[in-house]
Amino acid sequence: MKIEDKNKASKSNRKNNSGNISAELHKQLHQNYLKSIFLGVFALLFLFIVYKNHFNNPFELDDSHTIANNSAIRELNIPLFFKDARTFSTLPANQAYRPGLTTLNAIDYKIWSETPGESPLPKWFHISTFLTYCLLCIALYFFYSYFFRYAFPDSPWTPYFSLLAAAFFAFHTANAETVNYIIQRAEIYSTLAVVLAFLIFIHVKQRSFHLFLIPIALGFFIKEPVIMFAPLVFAFVFLFEENATLKTSDILSVKLRRPFTYSILGVVLGLFLFSFAKKQTPETWTSGAGDISAFWYLITNFYSVMHYVFNFILPFNLAVDTDQTIVNSLSDIKIIGGVLLIALMLFSAYSFSLKKETRPAAFGILWFFITLIPTSTIFPFAEPLNDHRPFFGYIGLTLTTVNLFALLLIKRNEFNLTRNKPLELLIAVPIILITLYGFGTIKRNEVWGSEETLWKDASEKCPKSGRIWMNYGLTLMRRGDYQGASDAFTKAKEFSPYYSYLYINFGILKNVMGKTAEAEADFLTGIQYGPNSPDGFKFYGDYLLTTNRPRQADSICKIGLNLSPKNAGLLELKGRIKNYTPPEQITVAFMEQKVKASPSRENLINLSLARYNSGDYRGCIAASEEALKIDPQYVVAYNNICAAYNMLGEWAKAAEAGKKGLEFHPENQLLRNNLKVSMDHLK
Repeated sequence: MKIEDKNKASKSNRKNNSGNISAELHKQLHQNYLKSIFLGVFALLFLFIVYKNHFNNPFELDDSHTIANNSAIRELNIPLFFKDARTFSTLPANQAYRPGLTTLNAIDYKIWSETPGESPLPKWFHISTFLTYCLLCIALYFFYSYFFRYAFPDSPWTPYFSLLAAAFFAFHTANAETVNYIIQRAEIYSTLAVVLAFLIFIHVKQRSFHLFLIPIALGFFIKEPVIMFAPLVFAFVFLFEENATLKTSDILSVKLRRPFTYSILGVVLGLFLFSFAKKQTPETWTSGAGDISAFWYLITNFYSVMHYVFNFILPFNLAVDTDQTIVNSLSDIKIIGGVLLIALMLFSAYSFSLKKETRPAAFGILWFFITLIPTSTIFPFAEPLNDHRPFFGYIGLTLTTVNLFALLLIKRNEFNLTRNKPLELLIAVPIILITLYGFGTIKRNEVWGSEETLWKDASEKCPKSGRIWMNYGLTLMRRGDYQGASDAFTKAKEFSPYYSYLYINFGILKNVMGKTAEAEADFLTGIQYGPNSPDGFKFYGDYLLTTNRPRQADSICKIGLNLSPKNAGLLELKGRIKNYTPPEQITVAFMEQKVKASPSRENLINLSLARYNSGDYRGCIAASEEALKIDPQYVVAYNNICAAYNMLGEWAKAAEAGKKGLEFHPENQLLRNNLKVSMDHLK
C-alpha cells in the first residue's frame, strides 16, 4: 500500500514537473514570437533597402505587350477582362486567359495615372508588386511556423526558425528575377494565393466548408499553377496529419484516404477552371513550343531542374532570357547530371520522411518538384528554362534548407558540442548568407536597371540566343551606336535566321541610317516571317508615314489593328495618319490657322515643326509646351523641345527635355538621338 502511494506520488510529481516545463516553454515561446515579429519588422525595412534601387527599372520583354503597349488596361473594365482574353495582351499568340492579372494591371494604372490614356509608368507597378511580395514573405513566416512546431515541438527557437526561413526566401537573389520582371508579378500573386490557402487549411477548423479553396479559385485567374495546391495539400496531409512516410507500406496503406479526401475537390476545381479557361482562350494563343516534342522537352528539363537548384545555392547564373535549346540525346552530360541530382533529391526526400524532425525537409523537396509540373514536364513552352519559373518552388527548397539547419543547431545545443565550434558562430552562418543574398539582390537590381545592362548581361551568359542579341542590339541603337546595333543584329541572325522581329528592327535601324530602300525590304521580310505580329505592321506603318505614303500606311495600320485592336502603338499611328499633313503644306501661317480652328496636340506639334523649319526655335518650344498641356506624356513634344534647344545651344535645357520624354517613352529613337547631341556637348 505504501509502495502504491509512493508510485502515485511519483506520477503526480512527474505530472506537475511536466506541467511546469510546458508552462515555462509556452511562456518562452510567446516571448520569442514577440521578439521574432519585432525582428521581422526590421527585416522588412531592410528588404525595402535592398529593393530600393529597383523601383524605376524599365518594362522588359512581355511587359511591352501586356502592360506598356496594351491600351485595354487603360480602362478599368473588369467584366470585359473576364469575357475577352484578348485584353490580356496585344499579341494574338500571347492572349492567355488571365483576367485577374489584367484586372490587377488595370487597377494599378487607374490608381497612378494622372491623364486618361497616358502611357503606363513602370514605377507604380513595381511599388504594387513589391508590396505584394512583402505580404507573401509575411504569410510565409506563419506558414513555416507550422512545420517547425511540428518538427521541434519542445524547442523555444521555432519562431526564430520561421523568421529565418521567411527572410532567407525574401532576400534570395534568385527572386529578384521575378520581382523585377513586372508581368511576372503573376508568380507572386498566385504563390501568395497558395500560401493563404494553406494557412486557411491549417488554422480554420471547419474544413468541411472548403474555405481554403477560395484563394485557389481567385488565384487561378492570375496564373494557372495555383491548381498545384491539390497535390501539395495531398502530400501535406499524408506526411503531417497522417504522420506517414514515403515507405511503400505507407503509400499503399489506408493513410491515403484522408489526403485523397481533402485534395479531390481541389482536383475537380482545377479541372473545371482549366476547362473553362481553355474555352475562353482565343484560338490564336500558343505556348510557342511549335513542334517541340513533349518527351524531349521533359528530358531537357532534367537539366533545367539542376540549373534551378544550383541557382538556389549560388545564384550566379541568372539571366533575363536563355539560350537553352531542346536536348535530343539521353547521353548528354547535362541530362545525366540532372537525372543524378533529381534521384539524389528524391532519395533524400524519402530518407527525411522517416523522421518527424526532418519531415518538413522531405515536404520541401516534394513541394519543389510538384510546383514545376506545369512548366517543366510534358507541357512544352517556347523556352525549356526561365529563371522566374522556380519562384514558387523555392519556397519548398527554403523549408528544406532551414529545417536541416535548425536540426543541426538543436542537436549541437543538446549534446553540448559547442566548445570547439561556438554556437554563436553557427548562428551567424545564415545571417551572413542572407546578407550575401541581399547584396546579390542589390547588384541584380542594378543589372535590371537599364535595358543595355540587362541585355549585355544576358548576351554574356547566354551567347547563343538570337532574341538576346537582337534586344542587346536595340539598346545600342537607342543610344546611337548604329554600327554596334548592326553587328548585334547580324549576330542574332546566325541563331535566328527567320525571326520576324529581327528583320523589323533591321528595318528601323537602316531607316535611321538613311538606307530607306534596304529598310523597306527588311520590313517586308519581317512581316512575311511574322504575319500575325501586329508590331511589324506598326513599325512598317511608321516607316511609310515618314516616307510620305499615308495611304499605304493607313492600309498597313488597318491590318495590324485587325490583329490587335487594343495595340496602343497602332492606335497612336492611326491618329497620326488621320491628322497627317504633307510636308509641303506644313507652313507656319497654314498651321497657325489650323491651331486657331482646332488647338489639338497634333496641330500644335505640326506648328512647332513648321516654326522649327523656319528657324523660329523659341516658337517651336512654345507650341510644343502648349501640346504638353494637353498631353503631359507626348513624346513628340519633348523631342521637338530637345531639338530646338539643341539648335539654340542651350544644352542643359535640351537634355532636361530629352530625359523627361524618355521617362515616358524610353524606346523613342529620335528623342534618344537628340538627347545624345545635347549630352555630348555637356560632356
